[in-house]
Amino acid sequence: MKYITNAPVNGFTVEQVTQGQPYPSADVAQYLATAGSDAEPDISDNEALKKIAEAVDTTDVLRLGEGDKFVYAFGYRCAPDRLKIGLTKNDPLEHVFAQINSSTRDKPVLLLEIETHDCNSIERALHAILAVSRRKSRSPYIGDPTRTSPFSNNWSNKPIRWSR
Repeated sequence: MKYITNAPVNGFTVEQVTQGQPYPSADVAQYLATAGSDAEPDISDNEALKKIAEAVDTTDVLRLGEGDKFVYAFGYRCAPDRLKIGLTKNDPLEHVFAQINSSTRDKPVLLLEIETHDCNSIERALHAILAVSRRKSRSPYIGDPTRTSPFSNNWSNKPIRWSR
């Protein structure tokens, strides 16, 4: 609904955004009159990059490879048994930042960043490795619970649970 409501402010019609798909028009109509009034003030590119850098912890990141695409893994120190693996054609920091929200009680930690020309295969391989590891341990957790995960950079000795 946010995108439909902000369509006129950004130079689009509601019809261009919805492309003929049904939407709750009565709910949207009540917000159209005030669309854009709560928009964030313009900030410079440098300020935006600084805000992103402050929002994601990169102190333990392992950077590998060369290429124009990225495979990344991030998690949270408050949940060391969780790991999110993904891919992006853009800056992984920006991608992680876009996925977090104010309900997250901890700062995300970027643990792995692989530059590559084939991010789909690498992401699938990482998911497959972790899935096999999970099956071998017969647990919903990844890996051997007595060892630290290779992606966790020694935060804890807890295994990792992954998500897509």
